[in-house]
Amino acid sequence: MVLRFLDILLSGVALLVFAPLLVPIVILLRLTGEGEVFFGQDRVGRGGRHFKLLKFATMLKNSPNMGTGTVTLRNDPRVLPVGRFLRKTKINELPQLLNILMGDMSVIGPRPQTRRCFDAFPKDAQRAILTVRPGLSGTGSIVFRNEEEMMHAANDPDRFYDHVIMPYKGRLEEWYVRNQGVTTYVLLILLTLWVIVRPQSGILWRVFPDLPRPPADLIQHMNGPARPALHDIGTIRQVAALHAACIDQGFLATLGPRFLTVLYRAIDACPAAILIVEKSGDRVTGFVAGGGGMSPVYRQMIRLWPALIPALLPVLFQPRKVLGIIEILRRRDGGAQNADLPRHELFSIAVAPEARGSGTADRLYRALCDHFRENAVPAFRIVVGDALIPAHRFYKRMGATPTGSVHLHGDASSTVYVQTVETTSRQRSGTQD
Repeated sequence: MVLRFLDILLSGVALLVFAPLLVPIVILLRLTGEGEVFFGQDRVGRGGRHFKLLKFATMLKNSPNMGTGTVTLRNDPRVLPVGRFLRKTKINELPQLLNILMGDMSVIGPRPQTRRCFDAFPKDAQRAILTVRPGLSGTGSIVFRNEEEMMHAANDPDRFYDHVIMPYKGRLEEWYVRNQGVTTYVLLILLTLWVIVRPQSGILWRVFPDLPRPPADLIQHMNGPARPALHDIGTIRQVAALHAACIDQGFLATLGPRFLTVLYRAIDACPAAILIVEKSGDRVTGFVAGGGGMSPVYRQMIRLWPALIPALLPVLFQPRKVLGIIEILRRRDGGAQNADLPRHELFSIAVAPEARGSGTADRLYRALCDHFRENAVPAFRIVVGDALIPAHRFYKRMGATPTGSVHLHGDASSTVYVQTVETTSRQRSGTQD
């Protein structure tokens, strides 16, 4: 009842506020294109009941029977000139405020689909979606706000839509059904307004860290600042714990698991970095992280300030650790002052004790090399403390070449290795970790 009251209140107020904008658009549409103002399309509503979804007319009348049918692509020739602007700004969706007032829709909920598109959802998602009113906006709408561009970039748009977009969109809508409530409702309204102003923002995954992660086939179409983290928060916490347990001689481990969790959340979400995780069931058995230097990661950490500040508070009362952080920031290039060294680097790699001897470290290392190769990175650097004798043996076995030494923390000396990506692809397989 509370959500329905909010629907009526917000849609009524919005209609009054937008009236000065809606009236000129109605006149413009009447005088241009095919003279149609509104477009009503059958959509699947709560309980499977069909209703007429209202939009401003932005396409040719016979569009559903032309081209890709009810699926719209970027630069679709069926879109009218005025319609392109209305669709890009989402103004064409404003008539749905009437659908909300009439009770067919809610302000927030799963986006209403045509029967053809609804049938592309997995069966479990279909059952969940039918239990709530469809929404003007929601998790699916925010994540897929550039869906037309994703479809345009796909080699086979129909297959990409049915087998990549819709299964993941179904998981997002299931998440909303499980987590619906006043708090989620209000947050999603605010996030919708935010991404209209900042369309490249990835804030959704920071506000809802337990949101389902997209599959790899979809991630490649979500590059840029809006790219979500690849791993759920539970996995990130395991990675942080594994770092603290296995890389305990490093300074970062002394900052505690909360700080490490924020660090690996930042690496995971940073477009310039990559976190690769190997699991046995739900348990993390190893990970490797790398990227184009730590500066982009630190900027990503600042965006996570609600989690970063509490993680840093205990450290602020320990002068030695504060100085250590300052030194890390000052040497954020990994201590490599030589301009001839590669910009990209391996940040960290760790394997759980029970997984050692199984080739996990080799697989993770090669996976990082493959990632760099796919992104046209010819080589990367690795900074290894001189006291870490097993690590030196590992990197030499994998084909990395020592090129010099640096001092990262006081008098502690470290060796800088350079790994040529083409070299590692020819290394023999090993089982030592």
